[in-house]
Amino acid sequence: MFSCDLVVIREDFQSRIRNRVVSKLPGVDVQKLFVNATHMHTAAVMVEDMVVIPQEGVMQPAKYVEFLSEQVSDAVVKAWQERKPAGVSWGSRPRGPS
Repeated sequence: MFSCDLVVIREDFQSRIRNRVVSKLPGVDVQKLFVNATHMHTAAVMVEDMVVIPQEGVMQPAKYVEFLSEQVSDAVVKAWQERKPAGVSWGSRPRGPS
């Protein structure tokens, strides 16, 4: 699971990330990888012509999608390559003085 501060994650964006990851980690089942959005309304624009944004001094949506998909896929690959054994357990705490 990978979380992004965006309004929404579109299927084409998730597919782009999965395609990048599978090219670098061919044995990984990328269908188990999903990206979610925090639903942040001040996030970058990722769809062309959805809103009016300045042409100068601002990364345009297509370039941002390319940039972000590269950043996310690189982070996923790094996390997979640096993973460590883990476990799950349960615990309890005492109920106070006996």
